Amino acid sequence: MQQTKLIRLLKTLTEKELHQLEQFIQSPLFNDGNRPQKTKALLEYLASFYHNFEAEGLKKGNVFKTIFKEEPFSEPKLDKAAT
Repeated sequence: MQQTKLIRLLKTLTEKELHQLEQFIQSPLFNDGNRPQKTKALLEYLASFYHNFEAEGLKKGNVFKTIFKEEPFSEPKLDKAAT
């Protein structure tokens, strides 16, 4: 995921803006019950790499395993969580 549009976008945010994005994702305005909790989990995981978006933990396989646990890898599923 290191070279995805999402990571490139997150790199442009200040820490304060990233925190505000996390708050928005958790708000009822955004989270209308139809959005999976995987999006929230993905942002929280990615935010933990704020100072090192080039880390090994951001390879798609590692991110997927962290978010989806024991499920078999599915790039479309990961992409959907990122939208």
